[in-house]
Amino acid sequence: MLKSKREKARRSLIKYAGLLLCLVSSAMLPLGAQSDTTLTLFAEAGATVSSTDRAPFWLFSNSFGALGTGTPGGWIRAGFNGYAFPSGKINLAFGADIIDRYDASNAFLLQQAYAGLTAGPVLLKAGRWEENHGNQYNPLSSGGLIWSGNARPETRISLSIPEFIPVPFTNGFAEIKGGISHGWLGNDMFVNNILLHHKYFYIRLGGTLPLRLNLGMHHFAQWGGISSDPDYGELPHSVEDYFRVFFGKGGSKNAYWTEFRNATGNHLGSYNLGIDASLKNYEISFYWQTLFEDGSGMRLRNISDGLWGLKITLKESSLLSAVLFEYLNTTNQSGTYDQYYENDTLKFAGGNDNYFNSGVYKGGWSYNGMTIGTPLITSPVLLSEPGFQAMRNNKVTAVHMGFEGSVRTVSYMMKYTFSRNYGYNGGEFPGGSKQYHSFILKANVPDVLPYGLTISGALAFDAGELTGNNFGCMISLIKNWQIW
Repeated sequence: MLKSKREKARRSLIKYAGLLLCLVSSAMLPLGAQSDTTLTLFAEAGATVSSTDRAPFWLFSNSFGALGTGTPGGWIRAGFNGYAFPSGKINLAFGADIIDRYDASNAFLLQQAYAGLTAGPVLLKAGRWEENHGNQYNPLSSGGLIWSGNARPETRISLSIPEFIPVPFTNGFAEIKGGISHGWLGNDMFVNNILLHHKYFYIRLGGTLPLRLNLGMHHFAQWGGISSDPDYGELPHSVEDYFRVFFGKGGSKNAYWTEFRNATGNHLGSYNLGIDASLKNYEISFYWQTLFEDGSGMRLRNISDGLWGLKITLKESSLLSAVLFEYLNTTNQSGTYDQYYENDTLKFAGGNDNYFNSGVYKGGWSYNGMTIGTPLITSPVLLSEPGFQAMRNNKVTAVHMGFEGSVRTVSYMMKYTFSRNYGYNGGEFPGGSKQYHSFILKANVPDVLPYGLTISGALAFDAGELTGNNFGCMISLIKNWQIW
């Protein structure tokens, strides 16, 4: 019966993807003669092997959940993307891709399917698409602190100004960007029909000066849904509750007492600070991301926690074009739990933040078993056991390095991470910290094979006590077709 249901779902996805491709292609055919309309098809096939039944950490982390954690594994991926009227006042962006993946079990995924309408600087977008948030340099970073690209994209609709625009009357010295979105996280093992709220805002100062400062803030919230825990049941999800989520207010009177006293939903946020300097031969970028889950974090009571990064771009070097260093700490968590009575009223002052975990949304800040934030807070699927808490390792210190460059037509990327892992408050690892090393070297070689194929290969290893020693490699073939 289960196999039959999977087969039906597989056939439905194939039909859907095929129909979507036909519809978009048909709709775009009349535009084919226009030089400002593009359509690109792409296909990829790859395989992963390792010395254990799990792929090394950097072979699958921050891949938007596209690559599985098990080995041996393989995948086929195909899709399209394009633009209509990109030089006009209003233009359309669209795309979709599907993945057929095998790693211990078969998974057929609609990874992306989206359409976006741009009018001036404003973008209205709907569907599911791969996206990063934060001020880190994504190709080399360990990942944004609360949104890293480690999990699969969820379905959402967003309204944003995605690129900086000048503030009027500042002569370009001040620029802003921001956005708001509503999403659907679907089901996990504890709550069905989870909703997602996200908004962000950035301001950048400096204009054409060689030194620029940017400040930003992100706010996420899991809310709504139906819990399998009878104490929670159907969670608040009305229009009124949406505005409570938007402003981080407590729940309505019919909400469970924890949401009534604190805030509706599971809230997470981050302050982002960045400084960019442009020198003659170098560009230097410093960034800092905080993490807060309640008022104590917003007041920076956990200021020692966060992600610090430094990226150096070498303008006149191709062999080594960029170097990145990062330090991550999530061990403070606003200190110990702090509550007290004032005039016979129980007050809560924060503490014991227990990052990415939630009493209501017991799957935590994860999607399909993968941590949505930094992958260095270990994903549930990697440390799962019966009755496990979503994030069994959220107290981490880590040093991370990244390098990239090219030799002739061969481009490469290298990452190395060393971390100490302590478990979580109330669930510390026996014997103290577990050390963990993870390394990857990846290279892309275009147009060396027949038919214009690009070959991509990677070598990676893990070593340490967290998940054990492991060595693996990955190889893939990629082909793009520019139709228009």
